[in-house]
Amino acid sequence: MYNSGETHKAASGIKYSKINLNLSKKIKWINLEISLGAIVTELVIVFSEIVGSTIHDIDPTDPVQLMDILGTFHFVFGFLLISAGFLTLIVVSLSSAWGVLEALDRYTYKNTVKFLLSRSPP
Repeated sequence: MYNSGETHKAASGIKYSKINLNLSKKIKWINLEISLGAIVTELVIVFSEIVGSTIHDIDPTDPVQLMDILGTFHFVFGFLLISAGFLTLIVVSLSSAWGVLEALDRYTYKNTVKFLLSRSPP
């Protein structure tokens, strides 16, 4: 079995094997992708913490109260929540597909697509 770091390396290796660049440039692009992903993730976490710390005596499930406290940032917060939910959906689906198919020794592209499509309707 692979850990997530090895899975990411394998995915990057497959993606960059089709691009005609020398090895050092491929490594630079991979490092840039990882760095940007980490920075964006941390910014979302920091923004969520800022929003969470400004909520004092309001009901966080009441959209009107959230709009009042967030002001014009409620659009950004809403977008980030939708993005985080979608990202979580994708990451959880892909990781569970990989885990199940790897455990069954059936990990191929076609099986992954079939597995993901079978999970999507529910």
